[in-house]
Amino acid sequence: VSPFPDRFLFDSSSSLQYSCRSSVVYVRRSHVLQRFMVSSVVVELHKAAYLFQIAKLCEWPDESSLDVLRIGVVGKNPFGQTIEIILKGQKIRGRGLTLIRFEKVEDITDCEILFICKSEEKRVSEIVAKVKGRSPLLISDIEGFIEGEGMIGFVEVEDQVKFTVNLGNVKANNLKIKSYLLRIAHRVAKG
Repeated sequence: VSPFPDRFLFDSSSSLQYSCRSSVVYVRRSHVLQRFMVSSVVVELHKAAYLFQIAKLCEWPDESSLDVLRIGVVGKNPFGQTIEIILKGQKIRGRGLTLIRFEKVEDITDCEILFICKSEEKRVSEIVAKVKGRSPLLISDIEGFIEGEGMIGFVEVEDQVKFTVNLGNVKANNLKIKSYLLRIAHRVAKG
């Protein structure tokens, strides 16, 4: 299941919409329409949209004390400005969203979601050790990510972005994800 149908998405409570027609992707935020040429941008747009949708379907142990939900991206950011467009002005359970970019492992601070870019593939163990005990939801598009200590991994299946979940790793970090997310996952590993 894609985070987007082939027409505009999200209900009237959201100001973000998406459309894909022929070789052009349109993203509308309120009254501003932005146009992207289809290429890897579409793949990264889907991943960025999944980050937002996954955040809506996840709960953190200390969530009630948070004013904002922080989404961190460590490594060479594949999203460009796409993720800012998707997250800008959005709220989840009344909390705003903040994007934090970390260029290297040493820069990582607290966040609720940490996306580990492919550029950090050789440092995944170091990243996991750095955030241990903080309970961020670890997401990546690194191949085989959930087979180790990863929680959600993006995969491309038949030219579509899908995701896999390691439920054991999610539960081991005291995170809760809604059953709907598990139903639409491409694959769920029990851990």
